[in-house]
Amino acid sequence: MDPVTLIVTSLALGAAAGLKPAAEQAVKDAYSGLKRLIIDRYQAAQTGVTLIESNPQSEAFQAAASEQLQTTEVGQDEDVINQAQALTELVQQFAPETAAEINVKLSDIEAIGNFRVSDLAASGDKAKIDVDIKKAKAGQDFEVSGLRATGGEEPESKK
Repeated sequence: MDPVTLIVTSLALGAAAGLKPAAEQAVKDAYSGLKRLIIDRYQAAQTGVTLIESNPQSEAFQAAASEQLQTTEVGQDEDVINQAQALTELVQQFAPETAAEINVKLSDIEAIGNFRVSDLAASGDKAKIDVDIKKAKAGQDFEVSGLRATGGEEPESKK
């Protein structure tokens, strides 16, 4: 996953998780911190961040935000990348269902160290988890586990 895609995905995950009243304070704080870091360092990125925050589930808004963030140097900023990774890990820990809500697709992943996706859950009449992983590279471990869909169709997994 290229750095800008990671950042946009993390912002969408954080915004979607933060909209829930029961969201862990750690997720809300990490999202606020990432957002502030990006806006403080890259004023031109503010519109992209605002787009994602207004509708984190919108693939069109994510694409527009990604396009705008590409015009900045945010993708080379190690602090932003590290904070985006930390936020993604917190969402996976405290609000794993959020990834399904924003239709995260894991493609072209390249992780320097370990890469783990775990404990994703979806529920409802048409609950489904569709993991689409292509061209994945990890410097160390690569793991996908704990996918659960209840009350709907059987979970799908593609590798």
